[in-house]
Amino acid sequence: MNKLPIAKSVAREYLKLQNRLRTNKRLVEYIKIGVIAGLFLFFGGVYIYFVNQGSTLGFFLRTEQRELDKIEFEYSLIALENAEKQKLLREKVMSGNKYLDSERQTRNFSLESIILKVTYTGETLQEQVEEIQ
Repeated sequence: MNKLPIAKSVAREYLKLQNRLRTNKRLVEYIKIGVIAGLFLFFGGVYIYFVNQGSTLGFFLRTEQRELDKIEFEYSLIALENAEKQKLLREKVMSGNKYLDSERQTRNFSLESIILKVTYTGETLQEQVEEIQ
C-alpha cells in the first residue's frame, strides 16, 4: 500500500513534466516563428533598401547620360563649324599661293616641281664663299 501514494505523486510529477514540455514546445514554436518573421522582415528591408538605391542611382545615371549626350551633340556641332571655318581659312590662304592658283593645280600639286636642286660639290660653305670673293 505504500506504493500507491508514491505512484500518485510520480504520476502527478509526470503530468507536470508533460505540461511543462508542452508549454516549452509552444514557446520553442513561437520563438521559431519570431525568428523566421524577423529574418523575413530584415531581408525584405535590405531588399527594399538596395532596390531603392539601385533605382535611384539608375535614375540619376540616365539623367546624367542625357546631359552627356546633349553636350557631345553640341560639341560635334561646334567641331563641324570649326572644320568648315578651317577649310575656308585654308582656301583663303592657298588662293594667294602662286603655286596653287587653281583647284586643278591643287590636285596635281607636287613639291618636286618647286624644290630647287643643287648638286653637292663637297666644299664647305666657307670655301664656296671664299671662291666668290
